[in-house]
Amino acid sequence: MSQTTTAPVPSAEHLDEPKATPEFKPLAEKMRPSTLDEFVGQSGVLGDRSLLRQLITSNRIPSMILWGPPGCGKTTLAHIIANKCKQSSDARFATLSATTAGVKDVKDVLERAKNDQKMFKKKTVLFIDEIHRFNKLQQDVFLPAVESGAIVLVGATTENPSFSLNSALLSRCRVFVLEKLPTAEVALILHRALAHLDVELVFKNDEPRKDPSSGSQVFAPFRIYRMRAALPAYQPKCREKKIR
Repeated sequence: MSQTTTAPVPSAEHLDEPKATPEFKPLAEKMRPSTLDEFVGQSGVLGDRSLLRQLITSNRIPSMILWGPPGCGKTTLAHIIANKCKQSSDARFATLSATTAGVKDVKDVLERAKNDQKMFKKKTVLFIDEIHRFNKLQQDVFLPAVESGAIVLVGATTENPSFSLNSALLSRCRVFVLEKLPTAEVALILHRALAHLDVELVFKNDEPRKDPSSGSQVFAPFRIYRMRAALPAYQPKCREKKIR
């Protein structure tokens, strides 16, 4: 029986979005944590003695669903898992977005995962962003590969997995619930970003400001460093900006 050659599969280094040059890379991507020690928040599921932290640290990644609101760290956590896979000779990391992946993309990933398992005894950790965007019939495609161990499925969703995911697939995954980040943790992330940009902000009355565009208690300087991050590298650095 002849061996078929499959198309290259997106890996941890080849995400769905085109790679930006360092000069114009989005600030959020520049500041994305690469280890659990750099990760901010989610102490409930990533505390020192938590199950998820122990599993990631020991590189014993199970199939899991990361459920939480936008901006809580689901994709960042997947990047950290990807970095752990890079350190292992028996695991490979691949990623798909359910918003853009077609049938061929899914088949290519699964075919390569099966080949890697058969020929190299290597498992594939597959991260699927917005997994709820796949309908339940599409989700069925992953079930045999999860059952055989060819893939370890890591799905990220903002929707309740009990309603949005196939029950058979869900029963083979652990569900970890990530919470919305509190203001103090958002502030810590913000200050890290500002330090990276060499920007110092002084708040009047030392209080955070409400962003009218979101209706939530967030820090107004996010708008400032978004603009600064978009400037070319030759622009002079902003040293201080007072918020009134």
